[in-house]
Amino acid sequence: MKKQLFRSILATIVMALMLLPFSAFAWAISDVDIDVSKSIYAPNEMVLITGTVPAKQDITMKVIFNGGVVYVDAIPAADNDGSISFSTKFGLVGLYTVVVGSGANPVDMATFEVKSSDIDGGIGGDTGGAIVTPEGSIYENVKNSTNLLVEQLGTLGSNSTAQQIRDLIAELLPTLQSNLQLLSSIEDSAQRVEAFNLLTSVMKQIGDKVVSVSDTSSVISMLESVFLYYGEATRVAEQINLDNTEIKQSTVSLATLILSRVGTVGTDSLIITDSSSSFIVSVEGDAIAGIIERLLDGKKRLAGVLNQQKLATEELDLYLTLSINLDAAGNVDLSLSKEQVDKLKASGISLVVQNDTITIALASGAIPTLDENTVSLALRFHTPNQLEEIINKQPGYISSVNLPVKDFHLVAIDANGNETSLSDQFLGDVKVSFLLDGIDKSKLDLDKLAVYYYNETTAKWEIISAKYNAATNAMDYLPKHFSTYTVVQVNKSFADITGRWSQRVIEVAYAKGILSGKSESSFDPSANVTRAEFATMLVNTLGLTGSGKAKFSDVAASAWYADAVSAAYESGLVTGVDETHFAPNAKITREQMATMIGRALTFSKSITPATAADIVLLSKFTDHNLVSAWASEWVALVVKEEIMNGVSATSLAPKVLATREQAAKLMLDLFNY
Repeated sequence: MKKQLFRSILATIVMALMLLPFSAFAWAISDVDIDVSKSIYAPNEMVLITGTVPAKQDITMKVIFNGGVVYVDAIPAADNDGSISFSTKFGLVGLYTVVVGSGANPVDMATFEVKSSDIDGGIGGDTGGAIVTPEGSIYENVKNSTNLLVEQLGTLGSNSTAQQIRDLIAELLPTLQSNLQLLSSIEDSAQRVEAFNLLTSVMKQIGDKVVSVSDTSSVISMLESVFLYYGEATRVAEQINLDNTEIKQSTVSLATLILSRVGTVGTDSLIITDSSSSFIVSVEGDAIAGIIERLLDGKKRLAGVLNQQKLATEELDLYLTLSINLDAAGNVDLSLSKEQVDKLKASGISLVVQNDTITIALASGAIPTLDENTVSLALRFHTPNQLEEIINKQPGYISSVNLPVKDFHLVAIDANGNETSLSDQFLGDVKVSFLLDGIDKSKLDLDKLAVYYYNETTAKWEIISAKYNAATNAMDYLPKHFSTYTVVQVNKSFADITGRWSQRVIEVAYAKGILSGKSESSFDPSANVTRAEFATMLVNTLGLTGSGKAKFSDVAASAWYADAVSAAYESGLVTGVDETHFAPNAKITREQMATMIGRALTFSKSITPATAADIVLLSKFTDHNLVSAWASEWVALVVKEEIMNGVSATSLAPKVLATREQAAKLMLDLFNY
């Protein structure tokens, strides 16, 4: 059986070599000679791989087990003196194949076996006997061994070199792998979970050590090896019915983190010119092209191992980032040549521009396609000329949070200096973040922070749907156009909500731009909400826009709710009461609200629709039979997602008309979902 397995693997490798183009063999087979010091090893015994190769060549060594790569190491050409030596440990029992070559071209191979029983005179060939199982329970052994890994990781300090980190991690990973394999042998479920959590904690520490290395090329190489063990951890978790979601998410986070570093334009590549009206920042000719090449290569390598190990939970997004930390109160123009813009857009890479207080991210689809007459694209951060005048037009219930008021503009410039505004031509997502670093948040009501923009046509400030992001300490929003923006605190209230259970809900929802009052002083909280009002709240909550063309004969183009009904209908969130009527002034029931919210969850939050089992769970309510057949799946979904509850523990009241304050609560919950 052993010989048959060996011949099968050998035939596979030989076939792979035969399929390579002749040009792949930069050196003849006889120029490379690798050797494994023994043919049989014990689990976690040090395996020594040596050989001779042509000097001053980049050398890659991979170890294959069960059809997958379980170990990767490399020697750069500068360090290659013609002899190679790799050493590592492997904990899984079975046959391993070592392949050594230049880049992706294998040119020699060797095999060895890891055994765990006394065969042919003892494990490891000349080790003289079988492995002795350490005293104590498997749980204690795994726990103690893993704690030892933590101690060894602690020896790496902030001054540790990339090679020191690489060497220690390569030494620790096989032990980590062995401990993962032992988890299924731990009988006590609580101990098994504890051991697994301890091991995943170590894996996170290993990942943190790797990304602490400044050289991004070294980090990507190390992550390729580390992710193999992350993959092993997810497979073990599945086998013993433990959640592996956090492991998968951490791998994507590590990959995203290092790719963001690869995509950052160094300050030495920026050219800054101080004109009479602004600082003009441009990027040296080939700097962007070089970063794009490294980003695409890094993504290909990391996404390759993530997909191979079934770790990828999402696409790895790529960003090219420029940090322009000039005078935040002044004017800054980022200027990119047409060639740079074209390369960026063609690569599918997003553009991020940031200073001390503001970050603007243009998705690849939002980067404009420049015509042949355009020579450059300018993204401008300016202070408005009539700053004091427009600030004085802010509503009295707004208070400042000491963040700047900024004009954002995007313009195309031709060879004669003529400009064409592109500030309202977004074809993809644009995200803007106002950073609150340095702001005393103890003096703010974070729930009531809002982004406002100045509408030059109406000469009024208008609220924009925005969210506070605690992870980045920023106010994030998705503008539909560039204009004049700032962050403020909204302290609006209404006389008829004072003391009600809904007072805080309504005040916060107003600050989010979700709803408005019946007048400046009245909200009318107990009034029944109409279909038009609820559609407007829903559209404001999700930040939707529509064509403005009403499908329904009873929705006049001039009606205050026309745009909202259009957006809600075009997004599939609402339907009419029949083909041509929306009934905007009709009161809305709880099941009708649930239906619209359920559609919103699947549309904007990517929530899976309710299943038959979810619908059955509605039977806990004594009036579940009153839910209309067309509404049952949506009611079940919003109840399952805990956005809508029953009016009591046993009653849904699906036919009861909803009030404006109830709708406000549901919309705020959806906004924060």
